[in-house]
Amino acid sequence: MTSPDRPLLSPGWRIIWALFVILAFSSGLGFYNQAVLIRTIPAHTALTVSDLSNATTLFFLVSGVFGLVLARLLERYDIRLVMGVGSFISAGALAAIGFVEGLVPLFGIYILFGLGFSSSGLLPATTLVARWFAERRASALAVASTGLSAGGVLVTPASALLVESVSVSTATSIMGLAYLVGTLPCIALLRSHPPDAEPTQAATAATSEGYRVALRSRYFWCLSIAYLALMACQVGGIAHQYGLIDERGEGGSAALALMVLPVCSIVGRLAGGWIADRFSPRWLALSMMALQAVAMVMLALAEGWVPLLVSLAVFGASVGNLLMLHPLLVADAYGHVHYARLFSISNLMSTLGVAAGPALMGFAYTATGGYWAAFMGAAIASVIATVIYVAGAILKPVDSA
Repeated sequence: MTSPDRPLLSPGWRIIWALFVILAFSSGLGFYNQAVLIRTIPAHTALTVSDLSNATTLFFLVSGVFGLVLARLLERYDIRLVMGVGSFISAGALAAIGFVEGLVPLFGIYILFGLGFSSSGLLPATTLVARWFAERRASALAVASTGLSAGGVLVTPASALLVESVSVSTATSIMGLAYLVGTLPCIALLRSHPPDAEPTQAATAATSEGYRVALRSRYFWCLSIAYLALMACQVGGIAHQYGLIDERGEGGSAALALMVLPVCSIVGRLAGGWIADRFSPRWLALSMMALQAVAMVMLALAEGWVPLLVSLAVFGASVGNLLMLHPLLVADAYGHVHYARLFSISNLMSTLGVAAGPALMGFAYTATGGYWAAFMGAAIASVIATVIYVAGAILKPVDSA
């Protein structure tokens, strides 16, 4: 395991930098790029915005469900093989999107895209961090997962400019090539396990029993249910931030306002990683859950330029940390041996929240004619999630680390 004494250019930290780049391209061309595709594809084909929105929901659901299979693959095969195949599948699917015309082919391509995205994204990346870092795990996760935000800030805007400059088929083909070029060289730098921590036969035999015990723990399920609600509120809030800004009469400055959340997310995540390494990550998680609830109330009540910016900054700080803390909390409680399978289940539940959040907040907006009720509802749901997490943390979780 990597110790806190090792320099930032040690083998473990070189893997972190590689994961940073991989996640930047996979999120920038996969997760955040969905908004670009939803806007672009209907403008050049017979497909509708609703068709692309449904395909995007399918993309997230497939990526979450496939994580259950992916966790087994990560235990049996070299991570470079798993992520490399995933990268090729994602790149091919992304390139093909620009050529599709019918709804059935679109859904088929998005299923493949979800499989590839899952295989070359967060689950294998956080599994590697859990295996390589016993100390400074939070800081390592913070740096690696900051690649997610960097992809949204750097890669996706380039994608948006690309679709305005060339034909949609050429644009998606270039995106697919960029996915390969951005991920494959870094995937080649990865190693499944530290040299002194290769899995032994005894460790493999102990995995099944330890996994079953962890899966029965109250903490695991309370954490997972809490994150389902938290991610629904978080992704719903992110998806509707532009609408909120426009509703409050600040649409003319939306471009600047939309930068506040990702920037504060990056800063907050790096600061949170430093804090979690020195104090309890569970206390930090509890604080960030409460902070998200506060941010939702602030957004619901914000009127005017300055209150909106402050509210988005507070929301951004909670966004960055909650994303980083989810895999950290699982690894901290149960160790790296069972991590991939346990996190795949917990992540599937949070993915259900990711898929449902924008639609639920959109429904609340339509039903009430404004965003006040939508964001206040998200605040209440965030409070409920916090209470559920506290209920699970009352009993000490199984510690298999």
